[in-house]
Amino acid sequence: MGNRCHALTFCLLPRAKIPCARSHRRKAKYVSGVITRSCTKLSRLAQCLTITLARRVIRPTPHIKNMNHMPPKTKSPHELSKEFLDHLDVSPGTLREYRLALDYFCRHFSSMDEVTRYGAKQFLMIMSERYALKSLGKMQAAWTGLLDHAGLDPALFRHHRIKPAKKGFGSFLPWTDDEYLQLMSLAAKDSALLAGIMLGAYTGSSTQGISRCQMVLKDNMACLHLPETKTTNRQRIIPMAPIVMCAYSNWDKERLGERVLSKRFTRIKQNISMDRRKAFHSFRVSVATKLENAGIDERIAARWLGHSIHASLSYGLYSQGLRPANLVPCLEAIQWPIP
Repeated sequence: MGNRCHALTFCLLPRAKIPCARSHRRKAKYVSGVITRSCTKLSRLAQCLTITLARRVIRPTPHIKNMNHMPPKTKSPHELSKEFLDHLDVSPGTLREYRLALDYFCRHFSSMDEVTRYGAKQFLMIMSERYALKSLGKMQAAWTGLLDHAGLDPALFRHHRIKPAKKGFGSFLPWTDDEYLQLMSLAAKDSALLAGIMLGAYTGSSTQGISRCQMVLKDNMACLHLPETKTTNRQRIIPMAPIVMCAYSNWDKERLGERVLSKRFTRIKQNISMDRRKAFHSFRVSVATKLENAGIDERIAARWLGHSIHASLSYGLYSQGLRPANLVPCLEAIQWPIP
């Protein structure tokens, strides 16, 4: 009875898995196969690494005595611009515009490494504060051509949202003596434009006043009547220097209209500066600067330029203006170099 109970108890208990020799042999064979294959792959990988490192051995550079064998340096923007312009086949006018645009480019970027998309946008934003979008469009053609010549992406200067500058972009800048000589040289073949530039440089008048000016005789002095219509004070009569009389005689033979004079002047001034603050009106700023530096009384300078006088109620409201003889000191103060 006891043996039967023991046998029954053994049957009811869960049987434990007894490991057998066959399963051990299978596992050992599987593990050994994995190890063998891994060792084979590692050996092949080691061989590949050895070959790769052997090919990429960096040998020390020997001392170079001859400087002609030095590796070529990266060319500067100025050198690349010169090469680009030498191989450019365009009209002389377009070549001058390209040369001026690339000059601004070289002033801003000291190396071609600085020419990135962010740097191009910053450059365009700076230029848009001083130049019209139409002028920027012409200059972008030169910049993209230079980048293409240098092997860079020409699209760096494209697809930028540049807001146009406001109308109050700043006061006009005066023309210097050197720039005046350059303007006279560029207008040498156009006698009418040359005479108009001289009249504007000595009178400070606008293109409207120059196109309508007339020579009159007042107080036995040869004077120039400038019928400007911007304000009532702009219509004035000023004495004429001998060089102005010579310019007027040439101007009276072949006058130019207000718009024609402005367009012709803008066309030649772009060879010197594309800054919007440099215009025909800049002669007015130059004349005012010369009068102030010469110590001319402000009331006399205001009469010469056609400004209103607010210093005194008597002069500003009731006076009919100074005589031409009182404006003669202005002739001595306004001096330009003779080309």
